[in-house]
Order: sequence, then C-alpha cells, then structure tokens
Amino acid sequence: MIKVIDIESRNRIPVAEGHVRKVLGPAEEGTRVQIAVENVDPGKTCRLAPSDHTQVAYILEGKDARGIEGALWEVLHRHGVVTCSR
Repeated sequence: MIKVIDIESRNRIPVAEGHVRKVLGPAEEGTRVQIAVENVDPGKTCRLAPSDHTQVAYILEGKDARGIEGALWEVLHRHGVVTCSR
C-alpha cells in the first residue's frame, strides 16, 4: 500500500525551541522508526540528546539548507511514503 503523509496536517506540539510535528512513530503509525519535523524559532537552538539509536537531522531552511533526501527519504520510502508535501 502506498501512503502519502501530509506533514503540514500534523499537529504542532509546542517545545522550548519552537514546535514539533510527529510524522512516523509507534503512536502515530505503529512503526519502529520515529520521524518528526521540528521547527526552531529564530534565536533558539535544537539539541539532539545522545542515543543508542541512529539519529539523522536535516536543516530544511536557512543558508545551505536542503530538502528531504538521502537517508531520511529512504526511511520514509521504506514505510510506504511516495511523496512529501509542504
């Protein structure tokens, strides 16, 4: 089954540095992988805590930013995503 996930439709959860939208995870889609989009407010910093799990961070806006590609896209695609919309 092919599934299109509209990231913009996900609820924005307030966090200290801005807000986060959970895209894939056990609670959202019943998967083992966890993917979230975190929007960081100007002047704030997002920190990733050390983990035994693989973590990938992409900067989607700002100087030298790139779109969803590479490893992140491969994970999404393995879980049935064929396109991401903004």
